[in-house]
Amino acid sequence: MQKILLLIFFMSCSASFHAQTTDLRKMKSQQRKEYLMKLAKEVVMNFGPDYYRDYKEPEISKKQVFEDDSEGIPEVMRNAGRPYYTVTLFYDREKEQLAEKFAAAIDIWADDGEPMRVLFGNGMGINFFFNPYREWTKAGVKDSEKMHFQTFSF
Repeated sequence: MQKILLLIFFMSCSASFHAQTTDLRKMKSQQRKEYLMKLAKEVVMNFGPDYYRDYKEPEISKKQVFEDDSEGIPEVMRNAGRPYYTVTLFYDREKEQLAEKFAAAIDIWADDGEPMRVLFGNGMGINFFFNPYREWTKAGVKDSEKMHFQTFSF
């Protein structure tokens, strides 16, 4: 009986450890930068690998505040006022042309370190308001859910 209780205790500790969030606001600058860069690449590789570019150093924005423009959608409204960072991946505009000036821009919540959304160079994007990133990737991202490459035509 003690072994079973001990096993249950360790399993619950392990589950709570993995459920903890990553507060980027409490990280040192270099640690936060590394976390944001790694997660941004992971998000793009999961949802739009055709848009990943190693062209030049990605840009990380200063902390911003999310403004709700959803016109009453509860899943979006409840995030109003939350801080986030944007990691922008660029592409060589002399070699290809996209609708945006970036290959991908990934917004990541500052208070829990989770992705909010990813916008791709074709002007389209995916948000994680309704289907959280970790749940989506854990279930497996289907090919039909990925953003496929599209160039911009004049």
